[in-house]
Amino acid sequence: MKNINQVVCAACKLSDGMILAGARHFSQNMQYQARHLYGDDVGKWPKTEVQGFLDTFDSFLTREQAAMLAVEVGQLTIEQIKCWPDLHSEDLY
Repeated sequence: MKNINQVVCAACKLSDGMILAGARHFSQNMQYQARHLYGDDVGKWPKTEVQGFLDTFDSFLTREQAAMLAVEVGQLTIEQIKCWPDLHSEDLY
């Protein structure tokens, strides 16, 4: 069976290149990851450079790239993406 690429989860790429992943942007899971990596002082965390998504192969996609992929593979229709051409995690659920 061939692996079909699709949008898997929300992700944030930080200014230091680290990528945090979770069901939604800035979910408890993402916050836990950041605390584990950078400590409890939120002021010392790297800034979020880009909000996006991870695909099946762990590649980071911008909101627009993720929307295009989701439509291309039939995961969503353009009408299901509320802020076309930007995908938001709410569009996946």
